[in-house]
Amino acid sequence: MVPSKKEIVGLKKIGLLELTFYAIGLILGAGIYVIIGKAAGLAGNSLWLSFLLGAVIASLSGLSFAELSSMFPKASSIYSYMKGAFEREVFSFLVAWLYLCSGIIGAATVISGFSYYFKAITGIPLLITSLALLSLLSFFNFLGIRESAILNLIFTLIEISGLLIVIIAGLPKIWEVNLLKSPYGIYGILAATSIAFFAYLGFEGIVTLSEEVYNARINVPKALLISLLVTSLLYILTGVSCVSLVHWKKLAESNAPLAYAISATLGKTSYFLLSVIALFATFNTALTLLISTSRMLYGLACERIMPSFLAEIHAKRGTPSYAIFAISLATLPFLFLPDIKFLASLTNFSAFLIFCLANISVIILRIKKPELERPFKVPLSIRNIPIPSVLGFLTSLLLLFHLEMNSILAGAVFLLLGFIIYKALKSLM
Repeated sequence: MVPSKKEIVGLKKIGLLELTFYAIGLILGAGIYVIIGKAAGLAGNSLWLSFLLGAVIASLSGLSFAELSSMFPKASSIYSYMKGAFEREVFSFLVAWLYLCSGIIGAATVISGFSYYFKAITGIPLLITSLALLSLLSFFNFLGIRESAILNLIFTLIEISGLLIVIIAGLPKIWEVNLLKSPYGIYGILAATSIAFFAYLGFEGIVTLSEEVYNARINVPKALLISLLVTSLLYILTGVSCVSLVHWKKLAESNAPLAYAISATLGKTSYFLLSVIALFATFNTALTLLISTSRMLYGLACERIMPSFLAEIHAKRGTPSYAIFAISLATLPFLFLPDIKFLASLTNFSAFLIFCLANISVIILRIKKPELERPFKVPLSIRNIPIPSVLGFLTSLLLLFHLEMNSILAGAVFLLLGFIIYKALKSLM
């Protein structure tokens, strides 16, 4: 049975503030606590410049997502964008399917990362922690969008505080280093940019919350752009402070570069503090991934491309309970795998492919359907063709072609699996 209008309206809603913190939480994650060292090894003292360039590249696609979300404020987001631009159901489903798979595997990967941190502190076995965390996260997801938004806001503030500690500690020493010095010149800076760019991934996930946001056509684009601006500023300042606190070579050699940088000034206690904050970061990232993925599944059910029971809304909690339960079940098997690095590489393939298609969708819709309402429009157009979307497509395509073979193979395998599932669903529905 397809959900009634009353059931769909039963989704509870959040405002611009909560949504913006969701986006910031998705972007920050725990990645910055690791990748900054790898980027420093290539860019040297010009680390901040790589984060600036990464922000510019991410913002190009961010503008496209902002326009699309203002046109199609739906939980099915990616599917609706592709359907509107390409008008091919199977193609749209496969893109949405990739998003689902990468979200599920990404959540399992982050949960496993949390378990490694937690074991180092408490000694509790990895699997026990992972299973307990998945159960807890799923409970918060089910509890309600407002309740999970409050938790997300608190944890995101904790994540931000970790970066602010590093930034404040490094401010007095900023003038002691040459911030334009790079050991490998412009090549090193650009190579580091490709790594720094990964720290911005995640902002696209909030478009799946569109049906749970007040005035979504306006607030979703705003949250996208504000979150990119805030995280860009934090990353750039963190990059400046890190190379001011310790030599960039030391950062590159450390497995916990942020914690190492701060411990050089504030001692071992600060190292432990940053490690604990990384726990909050992984928890928060896993929660937001499970939320956005379950909303995508719910949205696909509303579009009648997935079984209709997945679109049912819990009467008291105002959340898509069956979709939440299904995503939790789908995540569970990956917690038992000893190493899912190959599968986790699907996230990279999925992100860059979706970025490519989102940018090209904006261009196609500008040409084919100029009459559609666009509360937010990508600026700087020539004959109604948005230049940032063109540049966003080209940069995303370049990054897609530079992925390692395991990412491309993972993408191909899951696309084939998605096609089989699509055919099976069409024959049953």
